[in-house]
Amino acid sequence: MKNIIIAKRYAKAAMQTLNPEIYADILNQIQLMHDVFSNNEAIKRMLASAFVNKEKKLDFINEITELVKNREFWRKSLTVLVLKNRSSIMKLFFIELEEMLYKELNQKKVDIIFARNQDSETIENVKKEVEKILHKNIVCDVHIDKDIIGGFIAIDKNTIIDASVRSNLNRFAKTVGEHA
Repeated sequence: MKNIIIAKRYAKAAMQTLNPEIYADILNQIQLMHDVFSNNEAIKRMLASAFVNKEKKLDFINEITELVKNREFWRKSLTVLVLKNRSSIMKLFFIELEEMLYKELNQKKVDIIFARNQDSETIENVKKEVEKILHKNIVCDVHIDKDIIGGFIAIDKNTIIDASVRSNLNRFAKTVGEHA
């Protein structure tokens, strides 16, 4: 919990340096930065290591950020985390920054799970229904889980909309069991 609070604080400070015109660009880059700095175990160990001096860590950050758009934003944000010995919260930093950017853009990131592949029209119709329920524009990632049998499940950080066949069957079985 403490690390989440710290990550929020760093993400909020980073947001204050951003021009709203580049929010969408930063959102598009977060997954890449997250993959490089949070999902790569070797890089995480190197950044967290007391045996690697800060200059080498900063050189690495400079090399990586040279390859991306908005390099100054990323360089400054990541440099602060390294200099303050907060590289261990980079993953949380990216998550909090992403959430703040979506909020500023009046959007939510939602995972939509179907039992099988759907055509783009069906996905768009489900997306519109979820937007009505959440009262936000959504950015969705579509996943497949055959266990839900049919329908869909939409999940964001705070909400689950379960319109799956499996869930309906479970509720039906529970109702029948209570009346037996």
